[in-house]
Amino acid sequence: MHAESWLVQFTIGTKKRVHHWLRACAFELNGMPTTTHFNVFPLGSYSMILGMDWLYLHRTKVDCFENAIECVDDSGEMRTLQGKKKPTLVRMVTAMQAKHSKVVMRILI
Repeated sequence: MHAESWLVQFTIGTKKRVHHWLRACAFELNGMPTTTHFNVFPLGSYSMILGMDWLYLHRTKVDCFENAIECVDDSGEMRTLQGKKKPTLVRMVTAMQAKHSKVVMRILI
């Protein structure tokens, strides 16, 4: 760990003081071994956030719809890392309206 202080700015504009970082920290990302430098500070519900340096180095493409990323691993092979798929619920919403003894059915999508 490195003990020097600097500011890191998040995409939402807030800044946080960082006092420690891990150099060339090895970890597994969905079974893919890799390394990166990490700034160390509390993240709330997140375990870690990969920075633009790692995303750029690994030529990462993000597919938000499929909840997956495509990247090049440390040996140069293209990999697809699948996130947890969330079930999509499809609901039909119906509404009825009565006017002067007429019933009108509307289907809202």
